[in-house]
Amino acid sequence: MALAEGTPAVTWLHSRRWLVVAPALMFLWIVGQIDKTNISLIIANEPFIKELHLAGHNAELGALMGYFLLGYGIAIFFWGILVDRFGPRICAIVGILCWGTCLLLSSRVTTIGQMLVLRFFLGVAEGNLWPVGNALTNRWFPVREHSRAQAFWITGSSLGTAIGVPIVTHLILSTGWRDTMVYLALISLLPVILLAFVANRPREQKGLSPR
Repeated sequence: MALAEGTPAVTWLHSRRWLVVAPALMFLWIVGQIDKTNISLIIANEPFIKELHLAGHNAELGALMGYFLLGYGIAIFFWGILVDRFGPRICAIVGILCWGTCLLLSSRVTTIGQMLVLRFFLGVAEGNLWPVGNALTNRWFPVREHSRAQAFWITGSSLGTAIGVPIVTHLILSTGWRDTMVYLALISLLPVILLAFVANRPREQKGLSPR
């Protein structure tokens, strides 16, 4: 039986979803956007161009984002199936681990072909963002709060670009593009810390009384 508004369990749930679930989703999107857009800065890095022999190969440079978007677009459908089957929390964590792996491997590439393959799989890994975001919103927030919740985490996309550009620029200038990929791989793992405190749905959350 549902609890009356204002009872401790309902108050706890309201606080939990706005102080833990929504920030976790926003942070997930911020980091995802940083991972998504870092290539736009790296392709302007002269050592990157020289090491991968890309001078004058504008089509290949453009393909780095194209391959990412191709993987992203294809994977969203399949991530939706996986999120319904296994839950958004585990799918988010698996996707994040895949982001980190792709970024770490990107720091070791020696050819444009290798980078294109990794960009494709990075897109596949990040394709979980929409299914995970929508699933957690639907499960944790009542319908009347969906617009606010979605606005909260979609804002993370814009914040990710605003935050990511100066961060990635600083890393490239101070450490080089390869070490930048390593640092970004480490940064990409940070959302796991917040997601560790987010269950698939309220009734699975420890400390919440039955509703």
